[in-house]
Amino acid sequence: PAAATTAARQTRRLQALAEDLLLLARLDTRTATAGHETVDLTALASRLTEQYPLSERPLTLTCDSTAPAHAHGNPDEYERLLRNLIDNAARHAAHRIQITVRNQDAWVVLTVADDGPGVPTEDAERIFERFVRLDDARSRDHGGTGLGLAIARDLAHRHQGTLTLTPRTLGACFQLRLPQAPTPAEE
Repeated sequence: PAAATTAARQTRRLQALAEDLLLLARLDTRTATAGHETVDLTALASRLTEQYPLSERPLTLTCDSTAPAHAHGNPDEYERLLRNLIDNAARHAAHRIQITVRNQDAWVVLTVADDGPGVPTEDAERIFERFVRLDDARSRDHGGTGLGLAIARDLAHRHQGTLTLTPRTLGACFQLRLPQAPTPAEE
């Protein structure tokens, strides 16, 4: 039974890796389309907060936003982008992950912050490169493949946005900025 469980876990990990590589290939060739649906990122963040499995260790995942924040794009790609940021935060957080979504001028600004060890300043851009895993991440049993943040940034760019690591004294804070769309009633 232990060998079967390990084999099943490794199979899921390989399947996820293959899916990530295929998505990156599609993004590189521009065959994936960003879409023009209007997506409420506050609703998406709230839904993911409620559904995210946090069973491996005690973590608190909260979304402090309530006002709708609309952006044009592909809802599945936005979900993937946000899940990648939450997965990254969950891997490194000590106790807490905080998602914030707000409207700022003509932008929707979404942040995912954790209270983990943070990212050294010299690695702030490097972590967005493909297959990059910092030494601390390599020591973890359930570390990622080093593709999640690269995919998240590619998806942000695909939707005319940016994804950056913002300086913090404790933990890491990823900031996603996307052009704000009019609310569906205004269109």
